[in-house]
Amino acid sequence: MTGNRCSASSSRRGVQVWWKAVWLVMASVFLSTASGCGSDSDPAGGGGGDWGRPGDLGGQWDAVKIEHRGQDNPDLVVDLIDRNGAFTLDVLSDGTYTAVLDFLVRRPEVGVLRVEGSTVTFRPSGGVENTNSFQMKGDTAVLVGASVFDVDADAQDEPTVLTLELIPR
Repeated sequence: MTGNRCSASSSRRGVQVWWKAVWLVMASVFLSTASGCGSDSDPAGGGGGDWGRPGDLGGQWDAVKIEHRGQDNPDLVVDLIDRNGAFTLDVLSDGTYTAVLDFLVRRPEVGVLRVEGSTVTFRPSGGVENTNSFQMKGDTAVLVGASVFDVDADAQDEPTVLTLELIPR
């Protein structure tokens, strides 16, 4: 999925946008670190072990911001909420989650996560782990990580910083 392009110009490209955002939050949406195979005691799909630590992310969340900001040109910004996108994240007490990005196409992602201090690591079922910065601002959860998106509408993806702001449902 890391080779996909993100753009809102067609349904096909909308699916690609969805995967990018989900990997950051999980994810998307946020493409960052290591592979999903490791020595931790619990694979994606089941909670518990070292992975069952949802911390403040336990519960149901709705995105109020899904913002891609160009890394090379921070003036280039695309917020998928402004383009009728939606994102939900449901996290159980054992750390299992379901994330859904609804942007041109609706698809869920399931996996397991853990919160450690100011980071959250998502391990989607059958996918690659990704780690994002995480903080609570009042009742709002803010996740930030690296991604790619066509922020300048030139049909080429640019490196972006993806910011998700989630509020409790």
